[in-house]
Amino acid sequence: LKDADINVIVSTNGIKFMDIKLKVFDRKVEKQETITTPAGSYECLKITYKTTVTFGFMNQTTSTIDWVSNSVGLVKSELYDKKGKLSSYSELADYSK
Repeated sequence: LKDADINVIVSTNGIKFMDIKLKVFDRKVEKQETITTPAGSYECLKITYKTTVTFGFMNQTTSTIDWVSNSVGLVKSELYDKKGKLSSYSELADYSK
């Protein structure tokens, strides 16, 4: 998958006071697998990528694994810090049509 860049500039009355840069890179569709959450089991694509956020002099890089289903969208997501430690996750808790 292609890399992506996002730049957010926050200003008021023409005065810029915040500039945030986000770079998403190394995006890969790893494989297809079944993921089970409290909402049920879903056939998903496992997608991995890295993100670098630059805010002023701060630079932070994280790694993410997303499991995406064609039928419901994002089923599960895991965010890892630069040392590979799980820092947060989310998963689908309920789903109805």
